[in-house]
Order: sequence, then structure tokens, then C-alpha cells
Amino acid sequence: MNEQLVTLVISTATPLPQLVKDINLGGGQAFHSPFDIRELNYFTKEETHELIDKALYGTGISFSEADYQYIWGISLGHPFKVQFVCSRIFEEKVFS
Repeated sequence: MNEQLVTLVISTATPLPQLVKDINLGGGQAFHSPFDIRELNYFTKEETHELIDKALYGTGISFSEADYQYIWGISLGHPFKVQFVCSRIFEEKVFS
């Protein structure tokens, strides 16, 4: 975003330009202009598992095989659902 070291991931079923079309930043600049828009397809089961493993690396938290199966059963590889379910499981493990 404007060559800053900022990462913002927005997950939506509506394309970002359409979602923010009415946001005016002034000077005719569209809100979505500084973003690199990438559409994600569903992850495979293996990609989901790998994504989770990479996110957990170095946290001291691990997910059980039952956790992985639960995440897959709920998300079926949908990127937002994977992230959401994982965040709930992660928080439960951290704060319990």
C-alpha cells in the first residue's frame, strides 16, 4: 500500500472495487487504488494443512489431527472460513 510495509487482507465475496466504490479519499483517488487485489480460490486439504502449519510455526501452539479435520469440515478450504475457524481454535488454546 503506497510502498509502506503494511499488509491488509480483506476477505469478501464482493470484489473490493465494487464494495468500496462509494468511498471518496479526495482528489479523485479511489479507495482500492493502492491495493494489490488477488482473488483466492478454495484451498485443497493439503494446502489448508500447510497454511495452518506455517501460521503456527514458532508460536508454541499445535493443532491436533482432530483440529485439522474440524477445520476442514467447517471450511472446505474457503480462505475466510479457514482463517476464522483457526483463529477461534488458536485463541482457545492460548487462553485456556
